[in-house]
Amino acid sequence: MAQLFRIRAARFFKGRKMVDPVQSEENIRQGRSRQIPSVPSKWTALAGLVILLTLFVVSRFDYRIFHTLAELFSVIVAFSLFIVLWNTKDLVENKALMLIGIAYLFIGGIDLIHTLAYKGMGLIRAETGSNPATQLWIFARGVEGITLLVFPFLFFRKINPYTVFGIYFLVTGIGLLSIFYWEIFPVCYVEGAGLTVFKKNAEYAICVILIAAVVLLRQKKSLLDPLVYRYMVTAIVLTILGELAFTFYVSVYGLSNLIGHYCKIISFYCIYLALIRSGLTQPYSVLFSKTKQNETMQRKMFSNIGDVIVIIDKNGVNRYKSPNVEKLFGWKPEELVGASTWDNVHPDDLASAQEFVGRLMQEPNAVGTMECRYRCGDGSYRWIEFTGNNLLHDPDICGLLGNYSDITGRRQAEKEHEKLRDQLIQAQKMESVGRLAGGVAHDFNNIMGVILGFSELAMEKADPSGPIYEDLQEIYKAARRSADITRQLLSFARKQTIAPRSVDLNEMVEGMLRMLRRLIGEDIDLIWKPAGNLWPVKMDPSQIDQILANLCVNSRDAIDDVGRITIETHNIGLDRDFCAGYSDCIPGDYVLLAVSDDGCGMTPETKDNLFEPFFTTKGVGKGTGLGLATVYGIVRQNNGFIHVDSEPEQGTAFRIYLPRHENGVEPIRGKDPVVNDVQGSETILLVEDEPAILKMTKTMLERLGYTMLTANTPGRAMDLARKHAGGIHLLMTDVVMPEMNGRDLASNLLSLYPGLKCLFMSGYTADVIAHHGMLNEGMRFIQKPFSKKDLAVKVREALSR
Repeated sequence: MAQLFRIRAARFFKGRKMVDPVQSEENIRQGRSRQIPSVPSKWTALAGLVILLTLFVVSRFDYRIFHTLAELFSVIVAFSLFIVLWNTKDLVENKALMLIGIAYLFIGGIDLIHTLAYKGMGLIRAETGSNPATQLWIFARGVEGITLLVFPFLFFRKINPYTVFGIYFLVTGIGLLSIFYWEIFPVCYVEGAGLTVFKKNAEYAICVILIAAVVLLRQKKSLLDPLVYRYMVTAIVLTILGELAFTFYVSVYGLSNLIGHYCKIISFYCIYLALIRSGLTQPYSVLFSKTKQNETMQRKMFSNIGDVIVIIDKNGVNRYKSPNVEKLFGWKPEELVGASTWDNVHPDDLASAQEFVGRLMQEPNAVGTMECRYRCGDGSYRWIEFTGNNLLHDPDICGLLGNYSDITGRRQAEKEHEKLRDQLIQAQKMESVGRLAGGVAHDFNNIMGVILGFSELAMEKADPSGPIYEDLQEIYKAARRSADITRQLLSFARKQTIAPRSVDLNEMVEGMLRMLRRLIGEDIDLIWKPAGNLWPVKMDPSQIDQILANLCVNSRDAIDDVGRITIETHNIGLDRDFCAGYSDCIPGDYVLLAVSDDGCGMTPETKDNLFEPFFTTKGVGKGTGLGLATVYGIVRQNNGFIHVDSEPEQGTAFRIYLPRHENGVEPIRGKDPVVNDVQGSETILLVEDEPAILKMTKTMLERLGYTMLTANTPGRAMDLARKHAGGIHLLMTDVVMPEMNGRDLASNLLSLYPGLKCLFMSGYTADVIAHHGMLNEGMRFIQKPFSKKDLAVKVREALSR
């Protein structure tokens, strides 16, 4: 369909000559156009230098003659601009040029009166000295400055030249009357004293206006021919220099006055070159044919086409845009024709788009398709598919003929599909890691438990000053690090066993601040900004500690020397629109925990892999790559989600959203009862199918003073309990065992020993005593591997309930 549109468009433009903005050598040889030099020739430059030197010599003999010649040159240039532009007003596409032409007619008129009123001429108000001429100068420069300031705002806008003419006529009349009739124009020059404060300040104000004009002109640079732009800016800069020269002369015949007039001569000549070039050497900007019949036929042909038909010349300038560009993108065709097509291409797509068009234009009749983002009239961007056909060789087209198709909906659907696919891959990866972690955690933690336990028992007997003790310490440390990695994997896969309760996040953070400050060091400021009346959340307090520690360590490592880490909390309500951007986010009330830093930030590539297990940007041995993966797993396990904002060298902000818990904050349960007395004499039935774990745990508890009964299977444990004559105070059992699991064993023993206390142990609960990792109410649990101290405290807690 797009190809059919282009064929029809090519047939329509056949025979309707559209001038190539850069004339070919063949056209010049055949006399089809007259090319005026882009820059003055060396002879022109030499002639100009001779004229300026001649004027200087004249000024030394009679300054009034110099002044008259200089001003008449400017007046002639100004009048010439008006004559050229007024007589092409019906053909000029950029109506802002008419503003310049009309303005310089009146500026030239004021300058002519200024010349006649100059001191020593004796033609107008000679008795008033130099003041009228100086007033006229300020008036003319003020009109010129405001005109150049307004000029960029009116590019390709509709202007009624007669209205503009009337405005300038009125302003000029009022100005002249205020000087010569009403005499209310402020005094600008006092004989014997020189320039007045008003005159100097007015010159400075005009300079500011002209500087603003340069800034605005630079913003519109793409709408002007490069050489025209340079001439315009040069003219304005020279005008500014001239104005500054006119702020400190005392004599109207002085050197600074001379320099100011030189600047004015060159400035007016640059304006002349700029606008005559725009009017005569760039026919595609000024001499567009505007026949009503042609416009009507175009609208009839393309009004019902779903795409936008375009013609782009080899410089990237829009030669034609079909009318439905307004319906699709909010631009009127006349706003785009004559402007660079690259102005509306998204900056991130600009290089690839220019490379595609450049490659397409190298081969006649070449056809190609590309996708990019295109700026609409309201400033938003939409995705387009551009299909172009190189018809530069066709004298009737002389450009790239193509069409824009709006594919924003398709791109959004593809993006949603890609997002869902990534979420599926992430979920599958999480599930795979979870299965892996769960599969190895039980056996691996049993192995680590044996290494940790027996190395701890051996250190109790070893001489602390001996070499064996030091070796045992290294074994213990290495095993502990391995156990920590397994625990982090379980956190990432949401398989760790937790005991959530309703907590105040502010209280949890405040309880961690001292430890966090030690963790990040003295060179980094830790700023805490708690929200008032914070809603409660339901989490295991130990998980909050994990989140804060991991995020603060990550921020610390991102800060080179000194810096700042900020922790904040907020209550926040999330609506459906916000949640649409996050998987598994349900609209409602959330508590926000934000941790931000002013560190080195992250690249987009790093952000994409941020929560991947074992992904790290740190050096070898400086990180496991599981810290942020652990944070991610904890947040997801508690039905929250996490958002990361980061740019290179701009710092990083982690924002964690946790669902609001409707119930109030639960009181803190008893902490480590009888912490200082962890020994005991009670009888404990220990059930563990791993012989080494069974032996190690039995030895630890016997050294703590307990009487031990041991069994390596649930069946033997039942037989031992039936035959034991005394009481059994505590059942300590593994969770995952052959024959029956630990929970079923506990239920059976309770029939024999009502009130029996239970302590479960495992490296991986497999939902036997926990649901999705959340420990069932009333369950006491110790995570493998454990130290002798951890074991002593957990056993004492269980017995003391």
